[in-house]
Amino acid sequence: DRGTGVYRVEFKLLGLGGVTQASHKQQASADLSWSSWQYSVRGVEQMLGYCPTACAEGYACVETCTEGNGFNDHTLRFFASADALPSILASLDYRSEAFAKADDGLALRISLEDFDDGVGVGPSLTVHRTSVTMDLFFSTA
Repeated sequence: DRGTGVYRVEFKLLGLGGVTQASHKQQASADLSWSSWQYSVRGVEQMLGYCPTACAEGYACVETCTEGNGFNDHTLRFFASADALPSILASLDYRSEAFAKADDGLALRISLEDFDDGVGVGPSLTVHRTSVTMDLFFSTA
């Protein structure tokens, strides 16, 4: 990420329900900014100056490396800056299905992928990627 401090983030529900995170979502009518989470790979590519390694397939930058729109998504995958992540996590809304029980093993899996394409213009030949995943378990009781 050339020192920008950008991560690919994934919130994935294990069980029934969805997550909502609309308050820090990049609005289409606003200028692109790392103070919002980015669901458009084109916007991320424009701000970084290259296609993130997680989205690159040959010479193409594929849109499928993000997922969801921030409203009751089972999987929400996006790009965000390290500075914006605490606010994004603090305002995450989780909703279980009405018929979910406490012993259903409901959990939210949060995955962070750090990537670095080196310093300079254009992607470097060396790409470093690090991933961290944690599961948060919920009780509906």
